Amino acid sequence: MAALHLASLFMAAVISHHCTYGFKYEHIEHGLQASLPIQTHANEVKKEFLEKSKIVATKYEAKRYKMTKKFLEISVDVGGGRFCHLKIKKAPFFFGKQMKLEDYKCGKGRNDPLHVY
Repeated sequence: MAALHLASLFMAAVISHHCTYGFKYEHIEHGLQASLPIQTHANEVKKEFLEKSKIVATKYEAKRYKMTKKFLEISVDVGGGRFCHLKIKKAPFFFGKQMKLEDYKCGKGRNDPLHVY
């Protein structure tokens, strides 16, 4: 009986962890939040993005994001009033930080909608 109670507490903690970090099935669109270090995720693919896009970024600052179960799209301010949307494939939380840049679109404006497809 104690083992069953302990297992239910563990599952509650795991579910709580998922909800805190936004690993949900529905779309989520937010500005910056302390619970999801979005700039950290953007920085993980920065080198790959700059190599592929060949743009000169005077700054690299994550502004907004939209998330699904498998993908994260981040609006990044690259300076000069230019924004790029980065589509990043998320790794499951237990694999560590293994984000992969799937696609990017430059020439976006500050308020252009994020589309995770």
